[in-house]
This record gives sequence, structure tokens and C-alpha cells, in this order.
Amino acid sequence: MLGDKWVCYLGKLAHTRADFELFAEIRSTKNLKAFDSLQVATALRCGCDFFITGDKTIVKRLSGMVAVDFHEFVEYVCDAMDWMLKEGEHCARMLSVGLHLRMIGRAARMGALHTILQHASSKAVWVATREQIAQHWVAESV
Repeated sequence: MLGDKWVCYLGKLAHTRADFELFAEIRSTKNLKAFDSLQVATALRCGCDFFITGDKTIVKRLSGMVAVDFHEFVEYVCDAMDWMLKEGEHCARMLSVGLHLRMIGRAARMGALHTILQHASSKAVWVATREQIAQHWVAESV
């Protein structure tokens, strides 16, 4: 405990006392597992519009954000890609799709990633890592 801040790291986010209070409220009112409650609280704190999950329990119990399943996730990403390609005719656009092993790294969910990658390759979209993107912008700024 540092003053009135409790510090814990989930990924690279530091959590405050208010985060843990929100976590406790979600855990008790939504009857979610502890780890799921912490992820939902973190997403709410960060202002996320969508919470992507394959867990139907979370989808049913979550409010305050739109909870989407993997079929909706594929549709969302492909629609966003198509729209940004249209916008990209006039200026550069980048779509960041965050994938976490807990979410996408299961055999039943790999179809979603496969469909997204097929869609991207059919549109000649550059699929790159963060490092490749950074190297591109460093080269462009020289």
C-alpha cells in the first residue's frame, strides 16, 4: 500500500483503491469470478466500449459496456477494417486488434482469428506486429 493507492499489476496497468472497490462491487452484484470481475473493472476504468469474451455468463450479466462474443467480434473487426480501408484512400489508417492468449488461444476460438486474417489478406491489408509498426514510423520520420 502506497498512501491511499494499492498497486497491483495486471498486464501493465496499475490498479488503485477505487479499482478494487469497483472490482468488489462487480464481484458481488454480478456474481462473476474474481479474475473476470477484475478484468471488467479494469475495462470500465479505461473507458472501453466493448468487452470481448467467449464467456456467456459475463455476456448475460454485464452492463455498462457492450459484451460481445467471438462471432460479433469477427464481424466488428471485419466491418472496421472495411470502413478504415475506405477512409485510407485519403489518409493513413491503423486498426489495432488486441488479442490475449486467454481469449483467442483456444482451439474453439481460433476460427475467429483465422476469419479475420483471411479477410485482411483478401483486402491486401498489412498485418504487422507493434515492433514492425514502430520501425515503419521511425523510417518514415527520418
